[in-house]
Amino acid sequence: MLYEGITEIIKYSTKIKDRAAQLREQGIKLIDSLHLAFAEYANVDIFLTTDTRLLKVAMRSNIRIRVENPVNYYMEVLDNEQYGD
Repeated sequence: MLYEGITEIIKYSTKIKDRAAQLREQGIKLIDSLHLAFAEYANVDIFLTTDTRLLKVAMRSNIRIRVENPVNYYMEVLDNEQYGD
């Protein structure tokens, strides 16, 4: 089951709302800004998306987590497994 590894539930808060508003000011769409704010709050290692617009905006924004295309990330993982980290 997808949710078996979940150990924490993040609830919407003023901190998340404020961070999402900051991200919106940088040109990130509403739903993306909320997803990113939640991900930052949860201290995730990487945020995967196929949204090319979000990827471009994320590169020039002050997002505190890594935002990457899943295919590129998968290729990186394969390279690391093959050639070592």
